[in-house]
Parts: sequence; C-alpha cells; structure tokens
Amino acid sequence: MMKKELTRRSFLKLAGVGALAVAMSGSLTGCDVIDNLKDMDSVSAAIEDVKFMMSADVVHYGSSDASGNRTVGFQPLCEVRNNSKKAVTYGGSGSDCEVIITGVFENEDGKQYPMTYKGKNGSFPAGEKVEIKDFELEVSAKNLSSEGGKIVTTFAYKGKKAIFTKVVGGDITSKVE
Repeated sequence: MMKKELTRRSFLKLAGVGALAVAMSGSLTGCDVIDNLKDMDSVSAAIEDVKFMMSADVVHYGSSDASGNRTVGFQPLCEVRNNSKKAVTYGGSGSDCEVIITGVFENEDGKQYPMTYKGKNGSFPAGEKVEIKDFELEVSAKNLSSEGGKIVTTFAYKGKKAIFTKVVGGDITSKVE
C-alpha cells in the first residue's frame, strides 16, 4: 500500500476548492441569502410585498449630561426587501412617508419612553433590497437605565405594523399586527 503525503500547498488547494463549493451551493440551490445579515442572527417580518429584516447584532449606547439626563440609543442593522412594483418611502414620525419608523424603550420597571428615529427619510426602490444605513433610535430622560429593558421598533405600513422587540443584552423577535 502506498502512502500519500498531503503537502501544505495541496491542503490549501483542496481547502480553497471546498470553500468555493460551499459558497456556490447557496446560489445553485436558490437559498435566500441576505448579503449584510447572513453572518448574524436576524429576524424578519413582512407586510404585503415589503419584508423588514433586523439583526440582533446591534449597538446600544448610553451617555449622561450634567443635569442627570441619560440618553439611550439603539443602532440595529436593518435591511428591507421591496418586492412590490413601486418605490416605497420611509421616515420617522411626522413625515409623510409610506413606512413610518418608531421606537419605544421600556425599562425593567415597565415604564415606556418614546424613542426618536434619528435617520434620514429615504426610499426602497421597487424590486430591490436596501440597508437603512443611518438607522438609529434615541431617547433621553432623567435617570434612565437600559439594564433589564427592551426596545420595540415598529415599521408601520399600509395599516399594519412590523414589530421588532430587542431585549437589552438578549435576542430580538418579530411579529406583524
């Protein structure tokens, strides 16, 4: 019996071919791979032909000022697939956009604080998927603490709501109402 040696070069060549095969298998099987969210835990909620996706990999931040006001911010990775035949606009409360983005921070005692959408208004082109690049929700209040709280983000569209709930330090869930 002849023993074959596997050189470093042969190993790297085989590993490269294997990696390429794995990468190509997703495109050949028609997998629904989301470019920016594929390596993170994400959840989705769809309203008609518009699908909202949010990643559990988010940034929370807090800061305080001299008067004791504390700011809590939330910056999730958010992507939208617009499978409709027309562009859909989005923005925060008070805008005349089709998708209205709002948020509520609920502390561990159950007290709720409305959050402000700090991003810009924009549009989801027809048939495209778009990442909301400057997505941010923020709230400031006296003695505010994010520990044990949760953030509820809502995308209101066509009389329905795609609701994402992120427990601080935990998972994110979604539902449509």
